[in-house]
Amino acid sequence: MRIHQEDVCQALSVFPKDKYESSGGPRAADIVRLLRETSGDRGDRNIKHFTDGLIANYLLGALDAHAKNYGVMLSGDQARLAPLYDVASGYPYDSSTQTGLRFAAMRIGKESQFGKIEPRHWERFAAETGLDPKALCARVYELATILPDAVSDTIRAEAPAADELGRRLLDKLAWMCEVAQNYYRDFDAILPASPAVGT
Repeated sequence: MRIHQEDVCQALSVFPKDKYESSGGPRAADIVRLLRETSGDRGDRNIKHFTDGLIANYLLGALDAHAKNYGVMLSGDQARLAPLYDVASGYPYDSSTQTGLRFAAMRIGKESQFGKIEPRHWERFAAETGLDPKALCARVYELATILPDAVSDTIRAEAPAADELGRRLLDKLAWMCEVAQNYYRDFDAILPASPAVGT
């Protein structure tokens, strides 16, 4: 069976040239609202998957995670968030000469610089979207603890083709995740008991 898929710009009737938030394009909060309004009983699950993607893209330094790089698959009158695609980290490149590598495509609580998004920014995002701020921060901590090993295992499985990528990516990823763990350590204890999505 063929399943129709649209990127978020298409779903929100936004021109492709406006795919970046900085160009007036969709914000992360707009995507949460879209998923809540179109997902039916999959709403909480879709929103959790989206916020997981948002967190992972931030930790990975994936600067090009704009609205055309999130998609929804349509079945009947309900939408399902598509698996992440076109995830490209900027860590292997020199951000000292390319300042654009330092910023995410979507702001979290009005902040987009990698390494600078703190719990207060997620709390602001949660207030705007009706999500649970403590659960979001706990999820940042959790993903920051598992992502370096997960990426390292993937690169190792692709050796030797991915060896150079590993050398240029893994140290910066480990540093970013260590920064995140320090910011979010206080939220670790609440993770098992907290849903990712508020009511």
